[in-house]
Amino acid sequence: MKMKRWHMMGREVNKQLLFKGIGRLALFMLVVNIGHRLILQPITNAIFFMALQTTGYQVLFNQDMLSFFTTPQAIVATLLIIGVASYAAYFEFSVIVILSQYLKGGTLLSLKDAVKKALTTFSSLRGVSLIGYFVYVFIFLPISGMGLSSALFSRFQIPNFITGELAKNNWGSAVIVLIYALITLLFFLFIYTIPMMILEQWRFFKAFKASISYVWKKKRQIYKLFALYSVVWLLVDWLPREIFFRFLHSTTISVEAIYQSYRLSLPTVGFGLIWLFYYLGKFVLMPVLLSIVVMSYTPKNQQVIDLKQEQIVDSKLSAAQKSMVVFGKRLTRKKGAAALLAVLLIVPTALSMYRMVESAEDLHEPIVIGHRGSVAGVENSLAAVQGAIDAKAEYAEIDILLSADGIPMVIHDDSLNRLAGIGKSVHELTAKELGQVVLKQNGMIGEIATLEEVIQLAKGKINLAVELKQHGHEEKNLVDEVAAVLQEYNLLEESIFLSLDYKLVNEMNTKHPETISGYCIFGGLGVLNPNVIRTMNIDFVFIEEWMATRENLMEFRRAWLPVYVWTVNQKESMRQLLDLGVLGLVTDYPEWGTETVNEFQKETNRIYLKDEDWERE
Repeated sequence: MKMKRWHMMGREVNKQLLFKGIGRLALFMLVVNIGHRLILQPITNAIFFMALQTTGYQVLFNQDMLSFFTTPQAIVATLLIIGVASYAAYFEFSVIVILSQYLKGGTLLSLKDAVKKALTTFSSLRGVSLIGYFVYVFIFLPISGMGLSSALFSRFQIPNFITGELAKNNWGSAVIVLIYALITLLFFLFIYTIPMMILEQWRFFKAFKASISYVWKKKRQIYKLFALYSVVWLLVDWLPREIFFRFLHSTTISVEAIYQSYRLSLPTVGFGLIWLFYYLGKFVLMPVLLSIVVMSYTPKNQQVIDLKQEQIVDSKLSAAQKSMVVFGKRLTRKKGAAALLAVLLIVPTALSMYRMVESAEDLHEPIVIGHRGSVAGVENSLAAVQGAIDAKAEYAEIDILLSADGIPMVIHDDSLNRLAGIGKSVHELTAKELGQVVLKQNGMIGEIATLEEVIQLAKGKINLAVELKQHGHEEKNLVDEVAAVLQEYNLLEESIFLSLDYKLVNEMNTKHPETISGYCIFGGLGVLNPNVIRTMNIDFVFIEEWMATRENLMEFRRAWLPVYVWTVNQKESMRQLLDLGVLGLVTDYPEWGTETVNEFQKETNRIYLKDEDWERE
């Protein structure tokens, strides 16, 4: 009986052998994911927290992160983590590449033998090559989002505060598209780097250059690889996420998103199947994509894949490496595999069910905060604040810097170059001089207003969220000057205050305990501990959208702190964040925020505490 054969990348592949190979790759990835979570992540976390504790920190935010990473403890910990993570990811890739290379030759290699061979390929990771490899695997590949990432760290996006700022300009969207187009182009140019390191035993930079050369040399034939790779990625990764994003307004594929939209109805079955397809696909996507790349490459060095080299391989293995092989062999037994698969399905499903039934009263009704006013005018201008008023937002967020004569001015940057195109700074000019500066943004013209002028416009129409900023040249106290102006108009207690600098938040809350002041967080390290957070003199937190995970929100909730997210400029994201428990949307488009919150309030039955029940003393 003849076996059916397929043609992949110009090579005949036995159909039955191919499916067995995919199954073996999936089993390996299952073991890898469990190993990462049970072994590798605890090790790297332990290294990091040891360094953190020796410097006197438990959790780090904003500027503290920069100061921490300049300490000897942090430098040593970082180098150790880079080493551990790089070798772990390299081993993961190496087993997949070796299995794929044998499969291409018509041999289904056992995981035991693949692990043996993989453990002899680490010579490529030495010296500076290790750093280059780490940057490529843990920064570039996750940012590309093309599926060829280690299970240890698979997805990362360019921070929203970067893309958000670009999108505010007419040319910004085009720049963002070009950036991602360039990343995708570079991804395919570098696509052979990992197989070349493993199969040729080349160091990173040599393989990096060789990949570009190989792609350019084979450019007329290699389009098949790019087409097949793209189709698999689109079907397994992009399409399920796009369906959930479009129909469930969720940027994550989860049981919670299905339940919140359809409860236990017929559509739940369909979306549940998509969730299952995507979830199981995560374990085969990367190895299948990497296999496609390996199928299209013929190495010059055959030693790694030579079946006659078994004795050489065995002789190179240390006792520790042999124990790893034995451990891997035990995990690959059929009963063990079935048990692991059951755990793989049961644990996330149970966790999702727990999250669905887990409930807590929200601290207050969700609010909308117009970021720098709105896009109705030049940012922070009177027209921008009027846009937030027209959108019926609860707050207009404005940025405050002191002028040369100590007057609170409503502007974000100390440098006037971005909005005015002049080489002057706010701290160099008086309030009168700043009022004469013409600002331009997206075809609109505006002026720099004083805090007093914004108050006169906003009073009785909208509350203010005042962000305190320092340029380092203040001759007067920023907190005192801002508080004095607001007190004059009896708006100190009606306004809220925030800053990226915790010292300013603490100063405002200490000098004026009747105010509500919060910490604006653009990044954090360490485990959020409610007990630690409660020691901070803050009343709420502003966090970046990428930080708004269910886990983080629950920890802040346990510390009795409302969470407001910035800068949210997509309706789908707004709804998802509200479903997660976010209590404030900071957006350039407050009219969208108001619309989304109104719909959310109509469609859900949330319970809110009274102010006196939760506000911190």
